[in-house]
Amino acid sequence: MAQTSGSRSRVGHMGNPPRSRLLTDLLPFLRCPLCESFLRDADSGYACALCHRVFPIVNGVVRFVDSAGYADTFAYQWQRFSRTQLNPEISERNFTRKTGLRAADVQGKLVLDVGCGMGRFAEVVTRWGGKVVGVDLSSAAAVAARNLADREFLAIQADVFALPFAPATFDCIYSVGVLHHTPNCENAFKALPGFLKAGGAIAIWVYSGYNKWYRFSDQYRKITHRLPIETLHSVLRIVVPCLYWLDRGLRALPLVGPPAAGIVNHIVPVNRHPSPELRILDTLDWYSPKYQSKHTYEQVFRWFENCGLERLTVADSSIGVKGYATALTESARKSKESDTNVQPVGSVVPAQASRLDGHKTQGFSAGKKAVRTMRWFPSYAWQQITRRTPSGHKHLLIALADHFEPAILPNDGCARAPYHEQERRLHEWSQTYPISFDRVRDSDGRPFVHTYFYPAEQYDKGLLDALVAHSREGWGEIEVHLHHGLKLPDTAENTGRQLVEVRDALAYQHGSLCFLDGIGSPRYAFVHGNFALANSAGGYNCGVDSEIKVLSETGCYADCTLPPGLYHRAHIPKINSLYECREPLERPQAHRKGRDLQVGHAPNVFPLMLQGPLMLGFVRPDGRRLVAVENGSLTANNPPTLYRLGLWKRAAIAVKGRPDWLFIKLQCHGMDPRDQEVMLGTTIQNFLRGLVHEAHDRAETIHFVCVREMVNIMLAACDGRDGNPGDYRDYRLKRFRITPTDRPRVASETGVLSR
Repeated sequence: MAQTSGSRSRVGHMGNPPRSRLLTDLLPFLRCPLCESFLRDADSGYACALCHRVFPIVNGVVRFVDSAGYADTFAYQWQRFSRTQLNPEISERNFTRKTGLRAADVQGKLVLDVGCGMGRFAEVVTRWGGKVVGVDLSSAAAVAARNLADREFLAIQADVFALPFAPATFDCIYSVGVLHHTPNCENAFKALPGFLKAGGAIAIWVYSGYNKWYRFSDQYRKITHRLPIETLHSVLRIVVPCLYWLDRGLRALPLVGPPAAGIVNHIVPVNRHPSPELRILDTLDWYSPKYQSKHTYEQVFRWFENCGLERLTVADSSIGVKGYATALTESARKSKESDTNVQPVGSVVPAQASRLDGHKTQGFSAGKKAVRTMRWFPSYAWQQITRRTPSGHKHLLIALADHFEPAILPNDGCARAPYHEQERRLHEWSQTYPISFDRVRDSDGRPFVHTYFYPAEQYDKGLLDALVAHSREGWGEIEVHLHHGLKLPDTAENTGRQLVEVRDALAYQHGSLCFLDGIGSPRYAFVHGNFALANSAGGYNCGVDSEIKVLSETGCYADCTLPPGLYHRAHIPKINSLYECREPLERPQAHRKGRDLQVGHAPNVFPLMLQGPLMLGFVRPDGRRLVAVENGSLTANNPPTLYRLGLWKRAAIAVKGRPDWLFIKLQCHGMDPRDQEVMLGTTIQNFLRGLVHEAHDRAETIHFVCVREMVNIMLAACDGRDGNPGDYRDYRLKRFRITPTDRPRVASETGVLSR
């Protein structure tokens, strides 16, 4: 491992003790949890070389978080009971029973302890000869640093969902009794294997979901976790001894005593360890955490298998599972990250592709579902009263916003398909698409096309060159997609930089995107990953309140993110609309309100909000549900049908004053393997044939458009144009530049389209 200069490793900063040899050796493998860039040595700790965020060293602990968040109760526990569990013999026995790891598994290896607490199990591993990096979200990391100051141990305060390490850093990873205290135990586990070297072992132990003794304690904890930790501790110092001695007394009674003691302990569970201090500590650990999930072997084995881990074994204590990273997984990761194949634009973070036909609702209470539904349902109800589908002949302008992610893996938004698989998918798509859609044309003789929103954080020149070649043959256009703020909230500066870099790469390296009136800087349409536009998902998957302003300043002409799936937290009150946002654009969720586009009023504020349909369908034809939410998504579970077409038309999304031009923006994940029949097969071919061939009977004219063309037609409608909307596909946003002497209008360089 590389080392910094000797003076740096010997001299502390800000009153801190000298930096450990392990910290010095680990520096090349540390990464910024915000943008995943390298860290450099700084006077106060470490600083990101890209976003310049500083991570200080405080009391020998590198701090990558500012607060303990949901783990603050554990900080109190380990400060108060800093050495209670430092019993080498007992700790070693428990560690082996719960992980299945032995001294030979860790000796001389770099080991990650996830949720190290006060260093109980790190003491065992360092005694066995391992070099341990202990991570804890709470300030317990400082306690571990003190307890193990004479060992090869480094304490880091960080979040398991945003660990500050390079891929394939560790020889071994373990987590004992920690992951079930996170908001999502499965996702917390899946964040770990990427940091494991090929052939390395990973072991976890979580609470068992088979025993039901905890039912009462789970109910009590709904109240106790809200109490100040000091108050709860004081209460338990009285209650636990009383219940302990009551249990001892009952068990001394013949016959009825032991059953009675069992009933009492089932109703009011407390730890019954002989040590008074351990009794209090473990009981406090039961009742103070905000999160405490239980799991089965079936669940945990599925997590391991989904991450490509093999040679799974169970430990002596349930639920403990150990597995090993495969060489194939490591090879795929290196292939994906190879500088030869992947040329990142901006910061690279794992994207999490959300299914478009619905948001994950398992575990949602009826109250939460109602709250999220009420964000948009009042607007829907009012539209059903006041808005009608126009009678007479109609023009249907149909665009498909494809969240086009070649690396997508079903059911795992954090994982990525190997590079050769991405190439295969794109090649097959390019070969099959013309065969599937060439024979079905709209009224203007145009084929059905996709607008490919390519994820900026997955930028790859080779893949994009192939997609550009496919698009230039007339099968679609390319725009910008971005997942960000997944691990930590992003910043406006970083978001703007990423957007400008991918915008310029698409325009100048690949010849994509468009120019207002053929001049000025490139313009782009946008789809936000996970639908969290302008921090509308409660801080998740974004972090940038002023995102609408950032989009405007970087040349975005339209946002096509909405609507999200059922019960998604990013729903807003304004639905089924074409509108410009109400200023100021830097406010959070600036797209919640705005002025509808209308004939005779050219828009001045960009990006325009181009929403897809959000409707309720009653008595679905397949009979599966009485009521279903329609959000224009095309998936295997929700294929396009003429019945759904009726809902899309009933949404009546149009420019006010031009009701006969209906704008239908649909959405899909074109590269999702689960949806290939719907994307390319007979299902969509039959739908398009019915759509086009029966259009005359429905008094409709069909126009297949890309998003750029759709927005051009919207602008033409605002300018009072009429007739065939297909004539305005290139109205203002053009895919080519013109010479200065031919400029008919002036384009703003700030993102606001000027006239």
